[in-house]
Amino acid sequence: MSESDASNGSLQERVLCKSVWMRILYMLLFCVAGYVSLNLLLLSVLLQTVMVLVTSQPNQNVHKLTAALTNYLYQIAVFVSFHGDTKPFPFSDCPSCDIGGTGEKGPKGQEESKAGTGKT
Repeated sequence: MSESDASNGSLQERVLCKSVWMRILYMLLFCVAGYVSLNLLLLSVLLQTVMVLVTSQPNQNVHKLTAALTNYLYQIAVFVSFHGDTKPFPFSDCPSCDIGGTGEKGPKGQEESKAGTGKT
């Protein structure tokens, strides 16, 4: 058996692997969910802009919604770009943020560490 035959056999095994096809299916579904979420985010940005023009201050509920949508889009981007294997909501926890609290939470809903970024 030559080297090319061995690589073709492993390629065929990878192409026929059920877990790869399930991942591709999930990726397609999350791309659709991301498209819908992005449009909702754009609508909430427009709504927030109108709220600021009318009341001179942002609406906290819309602010929380945009933060959650941003975190959800981050979860989707991590999964579909193969940077992580954790499936986004509804297969994992719903993304949320601590807005206006003691500390802003990062894209994954975890507090950002200044030590990890080199900032002091």
